[in-house]
Amino acid sequence: MTYLDQMLMTPLSSVEQLGIYALAINIASLLSVVTVSIRSVVLVNESAAIDFERLARHARFSLVLSLVLALATAVTLPFLVPLIFGDAFAASVVPALLLLPPLVITASGSVATAGLMALGRPWLRSISIAIGMVLNVVLVVLLVPPFGAIGAALAMLASAIPPLLSILFLRRYYGLRVRDFLIPRPADVRGLLSMLGGIGRGRGEN
Repeated sequence: MTYLDQMLMTPLSSVEQLGIYALAINIASLLSVVTVSIRSVVLVNESAAIDFERLARHARFSLVLSLVLALATAVTLPFLVPLIFGDAFAASVVPALLLLPPLVITASGSVATAGLMALGRPWLRSISIAIGMVLNVVLVVLLVPPFGAIGAALAMLASAIPPLLSILFLRRYYGLRVRDFLIPRPADVRGLLSMLGGIGRGRGEN
């Protein structure tokens, strides 16, 4: 799903729109590094001994952290893109901003996906990805010709489907509550602030 839309861009639009979109998606994808890192740690922990409460807590923490990073990115993008890449790539700002919400939405679902894999149900993840990919291709074909890079960014909303389906699968097979994965709690925010404070103190000591 990350590269299929880029492969379809040129025949559906133009090389110029592909360049604009490629920069936008690479900038936005920096946020996914955090999500993937958390998912990897969760997969190791939950494979050893599954703990549904801990799984949901990690999902919410990933969501809060991704939201903070997305907001910071949204504020700085309009200034940094022209400054670093030049005015020719200023058109990448809007597609990049449109790509941020799906990445935030998928943050908690990505952790849920790790839970499914730890529980021995990776085939559910495959079903989710297949559904999301089909919808993504349909949206790319419909939206890219009239809207170019912006249409491709809107089509990537389909990338939020597989992680969200993972949460629904946990609800269906294990009775977990969807809101425990998608609605942050005050303790999650305090935990994030505590972590950031610890990083700041560590740098100060160094």
